[in-house]
Amino acid sequence: MNIRRLSSGLKASYRGSNVARSVQHFESWDARASSQSAATDYDHVDTVKEYYDLCGEFMVFGWGESLHFSPLSALESPEESAIRHQRLMISRLELCRGMTVIDVGCGIGGPMRRVAREAGVRVVGINSNEIQLDRAKSLNAKAGLDHLVSCVACSFMDMSAVEDNRFDRGYAIESTCHAPDKAGAFAEIYRVLKPGALFWGQEMCMTDKFDPDDSRHRAIKRDLMHKIALKDIETTDGLQIPAVFER
Repeated sequence: MNIRRLSSGLKASYRGSNVARSVQHFESWDARASSQSAATDYDHVDTVKEYYDLCGEFMVFGWGESLHFSPLSALESPEESAIRHQRLMISRLELCRGMTVIDVGCGIGGPMRRVAREAGVRVVGINSNEIQLDRAKSLNAKAGLDHLVSCVACSFMDMSAVEDNRFDRGYAIESTCHAPDKAGAFAEIYRVLKPGALFWGQEMCMTDKFDPDDSRHRAIKRDLMHKIALKDIETTDGLQIPAVFER
């Protein structure tokens, strides 16, 4: 995507909205969240949606259709690393034709299209952002994959639109980092997976090099959380969801 296409995409994405007002409102999200009380109606799901409304086109400009990080070798492009990483996920999930898979937080659908195309499975993408869902549906149709992929407009914090025990497999690629309550999010994921289903999850974490007693480290973490709408960033040891996936 060149700069001209980015400009065109931004105009379409922002059409009918007051961008300056939206940015100002987004910038205050953590203050509104910290002052939350029974009398307020703050919902972090709305903040995440606002973040992607504002930044989604820039993400596509930088990443393409797959809005996630991947381990990068010196001899491959970011796009090649994303493809390799998605193929690793396909392998680890042991996907078989005829299975139905859930993509939790599908973005504009890059991974779900690869999963459907290369594994021959049906994929249902979950996303609460209408702009991203509209683009995902358009790209799915353009790829000729409408018979294998579909999208559901809902948050992974409340997937009541999806019945229990529906999916043979599932994955979440850097989406649940936005969950205000990870146990709640994974409880919903658990509910819609069939007993014995495999699940691939990846998200941003603080490594063991993070020192909570170092003010510089805390400032970097705090700024990152604020800018990309994260209520917290778990440590690799702290990212444990006790008993959620036990049957």
